[in-house]
Order: sequence, then structure tokens, then C-alpha cells
Amino acid sequence: MQSTGEANAFKRVVIGGGVAGVCCAQELARLHLGSRVILICEGRTVVETSSLFRITEHLEELSVYERSTDSFKFDNPNVDIQHCTVTGVDYEKQEIQVTDKDGTRLIGYDQLCIATGVRPKLIADHPNVIGLRDLQSVEDLVQRLRSARRVVVVGNGGIALELIHELTFCDVDWVVKNNYIGSAFFDASASAFIMPTLLSRAAGGEFSTASANNQVLYKAPAPEQAETCVEHTFDTATSETNSAPGCGLGPEWLAKAGLRSSLPVETMQRAGSLKIHYEQAVVNFMER
Repeated sequence: MQSTGEANAFKRVVIGGGVAGVCCAQELARLHLGSRVILICEGRTVVETSSLFRITEHLEELSVYERSTDSFKFDNPNVDIQHCTVTGVDYEKQEIQVTDKDGTRLIGYDQLCIATGVRPKLIADHPNVIGLRDLQSVEDLVQRLRSARRVVVVGNGGIALELIHELTFCDVDWVVKNNYIGSAFFDASASAFIMPTLLSRAAGGEFSTASANNQVLYKAPAPEQAETCVEHTFDTATSETNSAPGCGLGPEWLAKAGLRSSLPVETMQRAGSLKIHYEQAVVNFMER
């Protein structure tokens, strides 16, 4: 490991190339015009915001888009982007350990902002379980949807709402812990306005309801050669396979992923059903 003498020049360090990290780096560069700010990110793109437009007193429109780091550097000369992976932070010595193609080195700092986002809570560490967080995981989902006949969506946030709207070509089981959909954004009365559209997709207009103490056990389709049943217990611990997530999804993530345009025509022509499981939580994932 080599400690660089130039590390002392980077007094303000931001970790993360998402919206929060980029906004923080830009604001620090604006407040400290005579110095440089280092922005650490693994990918070759960052997520930036622009075109803040006030529609009403309480409603604003904000454009969020991905941008190449080379283009970002051109407009933000005081922000020095470092493409590397953070492997450790020593808060006492105020040093960050990073690794890139040239090896491991240390970056010193006076001020540090960690804006790496959060990781999804996966039901199980299994190839058939995908936690949607970044565009890489969305691309993985799109590839799997080419042959998927049945999908289980767990969650009641913005990503789940948008995904349910698009998954009209396969059978969907939607598991939510609340007693109505979209609880993160609106109340039960507002939620009722979008229910007619979902009801048109539900088989016979039927939805599964249960008490908050009930739990769901999802069983994956069993291959013919399988003879045993393996239980994957719910675990919130970070999986090693997701140790290097990309930038978080922006509001136009579905359009960028090209979910519909990338799927075969015969897949999009299928008519899928929708079943909503209210006030339930997934505890185990069973594989046969």
C-alpha cells in the first residue's frame, strides 16, 4: 500500500456518484472556488439534476439524468473525479483507503461526505431474487423477463409501483405490508383512484387480503429433476454478490432501461394477471 503525498491536497472528499453525492460535490466546489473537491465513484457515469421548475406552491419538477464523467468534468473543473473502490475509512487518521487498476492508495481529507445510498433488503441470496437499486440490476431483470411467466414483486414504494404498471405481459403477485398500495406517496383515499386500472388486470377483480400478522411463503417453480426442497431464510445482511452497486435509479429508470422495447414481440403480446397480497410479509424463499 502506498500513501500519496498529494492526498493532503484533497481536503473535501465525497464518496458516491449518485444525486446526493454529485450535488454535494458541486456545492462544495461552489463554496470553495480556490480549492478542488474529489468525488469518488466506481462507474463511468454520474447522476446529475437540472431544470428545477416550480409548477405550484408545493409541486416542483426536477430533471434527473445520467452523465458521463468526462462530460461532467468539463463543466465542473473544480471537482476531481476518482474512479476507484473505497475499501476502508480511518476516521481517526482521516484517511480513505481506495483500490483501482493501479493498486491500493490512501486519500486524506478534512471533510468527508458519504453518499453511497442504501442497499435493498433481499429475501434471499438466490439467482432468482433481484433487488432493484441501480441500472445494472434493472438490465438483469430485463433479461430474465424474456422468459418469465410469473413474477413476485415485494415492496410498496416508487420502484414497485412503476414496475407493476409495466408488467402487463406476465402473471404478477404483488406483496405489500400495508393495507393499500402507494402508502409511501399518498393516503388510502388517493390510492383508491388508481385501483380501477389495476382491477382490470386482476383475475376476476379479486385481491388477497390478510391480517398484518400473516406471512407469505413463496415457492419457486420446481424443475422436474429436483427432488429436495431448500429453504432460503430472509436475511438483511449484505450479500457479497452486491458489494459494488452502481448509482441509484432516477425517476426515468424504466425509460432508460428500455424494458418494453428490448423484449420480444411475442412476450409483450401476452396477457398477464395481477394479484395483490395486502398486509403480508415474506419470511422465507423455498426452492424445490
